[in-house]
Amino acid sequence: MKKTTLAYLKKDDKFLLIHKNKKDDENKNKYLGIGGKCFFNESIVECLKREVKEESNFEIENYKFLGKINFYYNNELEIIYLYLVDKFSGELKKECDEGSLNFYSKTEIKKLKMWESDKYFINYVLKGKEFKELEIRYENSVLVEVKHNEKIIYSFSEEICKKLMKKNKDNEIPIRAIVVYKNKIISSSTNLKESKNNCLYHAEMIVINKALKKLKNKYLEECDLYVNLEPCMMCAGAIIQSRIKNLYFISKNSKAGFAISNFNIEENKAVHHKIKVHQVSKYNHTNSKLLKDFFKNKR
Repeated sequence: MKKTTLAYLKKDDKFLLIHKNKKDDENKNKYLGIGGKCFFNESIVECLKREVKEESNFEIENYKFLGKINFYYNNELEIIYLYLVDKFSGELKKECDEGSLNFYSKTEIKKLKMWESDKYFINYVLKGKEFKELEIRYENSVLVEVKHNEKIIYSFSEEICKKLMKKNKDNEIPIRAIVVYKNKIISSSTNLKESKNNCLYHAEMIVINKALKKLKNKYLEECDLYVNLEPCMMCAGAIIQSRIKNLYFISKNSKAGFAISNFNIEENKAVHHKIKVHQVSKYNHTNSKLLKDFFKNKR
């Protein structure tokens, strides 16, 4: 675990940011505040002042602590202490070892390339408001979760589930499935049973086949499958055979569901490959209405 400081210097309603354009790392071409890693036996405030002096040449005269960020990147924790500096002295050096330094207006800042997670604290910086604590998690450069004071305010899995709840064309049941590999969507499809005139064209079957072709592999052991309705017996079998890692679904299928309703994939000893099953019930009401409205209009 490492501790770092991150400071945003404010002058005439503009904020100092560094354009990270000199090092080929995960920050390349992004715009960030001023900061860096704390040395051994160095206090957080000492680190704050030293980093600002080294990178910008400014001497801090007044600062405000806005909050703490627990930043996880592939499960490695970095604790970031965020500050607003509203009084400082000295002459700005335009270039530093990390990149170019400039002051930007609030409107300009919102257009700059930053870490996706920065939008969850940048408004606190611009308003000078405290936020107490954020927890930010990345996996393979993809933002997967953000918590504000222990409450989830962003979830990658929930964002994927939102994409599932859409009406289908061609008189198809509104069931949609997505396969995710290393937090990137690699295949998606709706049910195509009617348009293809083929009973095997369930959304899950289609996305599994697409993903296998995409990865050029016979298994999907590092993949997650998302679907808005609990899979049927056929699709559950395909999920097991393809060795999907995690299955996420929104609504239970009490009549024909074979993930937990009529057959439990996780607990049944006949399942040779163990799959973690998750119900994202937060969207159950919206999804159930989508399905009910479809069948109501069919009658």
